[in-house]
Amino acid sequence: DAAGFVEDLTDVAENPFEKLGFDVLVYPNPLTQDGMLNLEFSTLEKQKLTLKMADEEGRDLRTFFREREMAAGTHRENFHLKGLPGGVYFLELTSGNGGKLTKKIVVQGR
Repeated sequence: DAAGFVEDLTDVAENPFEKLGFDVLVYPNPLTQDGMLNLEFSTLEKQKLTLKMADEEGRDLRTFFREREMAAGTHRENFHLKGLPGGVYFLELTSGNGGKLTKKIVVQGR
């Protein structure tokens, strides 16, 4: 009997693209110290996005762009990370409406 049936969806993994309206693909990962970081952004609708990089301690190291208006669709960016020491870093992509997505990247040492 379907009457009164409530489906429990608490264990369903949420898709950041559907939840936040944006997502980012980071490659290659890991990358070399003198490597090029490639990012592919997807946005459901026009949004203002900010992209920052932090170290393992949470210290902001670099802001790639701040409140850049991105049209709906897919966008590609390349950033040269020359001179960045080997280690673990975090890319934080935030939207003007408060959504936040963090991606871990690994830079291989020599």
